Amino acid sequence: MEFIPAPKWDNSSEYVSLASSDFSQDFERGSGLVDEMETAIQPITNFISSPHPDHGPQNCQLLLALVTTFLSKQVLASTILNNLSTFISCELAANTKNIDAKQWNGRVRKTFVRYYNAFEPLNSFFMQMPEEWLETFLADKQIIPWAFRLKHTRKLKDQRLPLETERLLADLETTGYHAWSDLYSQIASSLELELKESNGGNKIRISAGQALLQSPDPLVRASVWDAIQQAWKSQEELCAAAMNNLAGWRLAACRHRSKSKPVHFLDESLHSNCITRDTLEMLTAVLGGKRDIGQRAIQLSAKALGKERLDPWDLQAPVPKTLTGSSKFSFEEAITMVRGAFQQISPEMGDFVSMMRGKRWIDAQGSEIRKTGANSPKFAKSRTPRVYMTFTGTMGDIRILAHELGHAFHFWSMRDLPLIQSMSPLTLAETASVFGEFALTDYASSRTERKGSLLETGWADAQNIGLYLVDIPARYEFEKNLYEQRTNRPLTPQELTALTEASRKNWYGGTLTKPEGMFWASKAHFYMTKTSFYNFPYMFGYLFSLGVFSQKERLGSDFYRKYISLLRDTGSMTAEELAAKHLEVNISQPEFWQNSLEVVSRRLDAFEKLLHTHNKGNGPI
Repeated sequence: MEFIPAPKWDNSSEYVSLASSDFSQDFERGSGLVDEMETAIQPITNFISSPHPDHGPQNCQLLLALVTTFLSKQVLASTILNNLSTFISCELAANTKNIDAKQWNGRVRKTFVRYYNAFEPLNSFFMQMPEEWLETFLADKQIIPWAFRLKHTRKLKDQRLPLETERLLADLETTGYHAWSDLYSQIASSLELELKESNGGNKIRISAGQALLQSPDPLVRASVWDAIQQAWKSQEELCAAAMNNLAGWRLAACRHRSKSKPVHFLDESLHSNCITRDTLEMLTAVLGGKRDIGQRAIQLSAKALGKERLDPWDLQAPVPKTLTGSSKFSFEEAITMVRGAFQQISPEMGDFVSMMRGKRWIDAQGSEIRKTGANSPKFAKSRTPRVYMTFTGTMGDIRILAHELGHAFHFWSMRDLPLIQSMSPLTLAETASVFGEFALTDYASSRTERKGSLLETGWADAQNIGLYLVDIPARYEFEKNLYEQRTNRPLTPQELTALTEASRKNWYGGTLTKPEGMFWASKAHFYMTKTSFYNFPYMFGYLFSLGVFSQKERLGSDFYRKYISLLRDTGSMTAEELAAKHLEVNISQPEFWQNSLEVVSRRLDAFEKLLHTHNKGNGPI
């Protein structure tokens, strides 16, 4: 396979290699710091385990000293272990067959388990700490960076179980809760597709089949989609068992944590994403009332493909060749376009793109052994970002580059903050990345020197709108309905299929030719144990970022300063607090979300106009 020339990253400023002494020394240092954390946390564990803890002022000062000592070790351990983990993930991304990286990954993961176990009693202490101690703790300079984390954690104090129970629960999760997720992963990794004779008649891994859903050949896409449905259908009993038991475990945990007040199955995800139930309900209500906007995006995609309605295997289709010129973009053309888009926001943002390219912090060179996907790894020691993707020369790739450089810029803008304050929840982590896509779209629409780029940008925009405003809300509705029904009993595979089809019909309307009933089995996000409801943060993030971007004209020259301030606060505020402070809006009310949707509608107007002009015979724009 021929790959387009693109840069490879240079991470030697972090470690020379996995075999280098600096890497092994950092591992030993990180492991040693975890040893020290385990020792330092013991007096705090004794305090929260005591049936009659001393809440006097003298003990407050003693516990404050113990906590600050522990945090001094925790910050160093976290920095080193995250740095090691990032380097390993970079090595594995570039070469999925790297045996040394896999072995190191296992060792670092085990050390992380010890790290999290040592840290857990501090969460219990933060929740149990008497209210009269709070002011004393928050006045300490070492605790100040933790102020938001401490106060936000305390919101869960009524749900906290005794420390020994929490530890027992964590131990049982390994062979219970997480085991069901592991089972699903094993099914997914071993599942094979049987392709029709017209597509070679051979068997391929399902991961390879997923990639073929982006094939330019509609016959290949249709054949692979059918094979994927059949493959998951053959595993529906096991998948249903995994899904029912994961949901059942979470619901049981909610019941046990409901000792003071009822704990809802959404509460954990809402808390970790730093938004309220009122905000989520308002967002989904506004989206539900305007679902025709997302449906219109899908209809325009169908029109671009020359169809009345979209087939489900076309949801990830590449831009039709009829809309574009025949030539590909070079990587230098791509980085120049993204630099120009960021430059329009601020010269500093344009300079950042140049720096990322110049320092070789971008890896985009295709190969047969690299990992699929794209992300923005972050090195905790140097506080420097990277960008990983595979560049194939399409406008969609340029959009991915802008997205990941947006993530990288977000981290870069927070590089002088304490590490704990640079950790944004998923709802807010997408702010700068989606912002980068919007900036690229605006920039591309103002330039006409490259044939097909406007239509290709519009196509990608329509696909994103369909994803964020139709597909993801349908996923959220399915998962919510699943938990509501699982409260009573396990669901059969047939019931899960019916639940999936109902939620997708509700959001897609009549835009698809047939239902995608096995989506509940094929979507790995439903089987994750790190978090539940890995869906609504993305519809939130998309519209929130669009709302931020739309403030550009109103704020004028003051926009960039306010944008940077907003990014720097994403790890220190709830979403509601962030919007009120920097945008002066109440996101638990409909106006903000309605305004964002109006911008989406105007973008679709522009794409429809381009399509109309193109279909009249003027050729690629």
